[in-house]
Amino acid sequence: MRVLFVKLNNGTSRSEDFLIRLKEMQSVTNLACLAQTTSQEHHSVRVADCDIECLDDTGLMDVIAEYKPHAFVFHIEDAFIKEDLKRIALVKAKYEGAHIVIVSNYLYHINISDLANYDLEAVEAIIREEPSDLMPKILDALFDNYSITKISNLRYKDADKNWR
Repeated sequence: MRVLFVKLNNGTSRSEDFLIRLKEMQSVTNLACLAQTTSQEHHSVRVADCDIECLDDTGLMDVIAEYKPHAFVFHIEDAFIKEDLKRIALVKAKYEGAHIVIVSNYLYHINISDLANYDLEAVEAIIREEPSDLMPKILDALFDNYSITKISNLRYKDADKNWR
């Protein structure tokens, strides 16, 4: 299966603030580690860093159209969650059959009841940045239609679309 790992462009990588740039570099490194672990499990992967590749939304859609992924893994930044979720919803609307997982420490750690404050309709699972070994298990569960509920350290939607 083809999996596209995406770091959305929020313009922060062009910041002069060293700490902001350091956090951006760290998130791209974490995404690359997730992609590497996934590729070792017989999935074809591509990483699209919209900042480094200078991809706006149209450019990202071109990459998606060319690569034709079966699943997306989006890394979203805390400060841009609502904007990023809107962009993810647009991708899901265009590629309805694709699975979407997001990497977000913030959304992973907040109270489940607070997830209702975010438009997560397009998202099937939320993981935090650290557990790179989870990604192949999650994708296998999504692609092979077996229960994602048996995977620990993960937020997921149950059959009633409630977050667990």
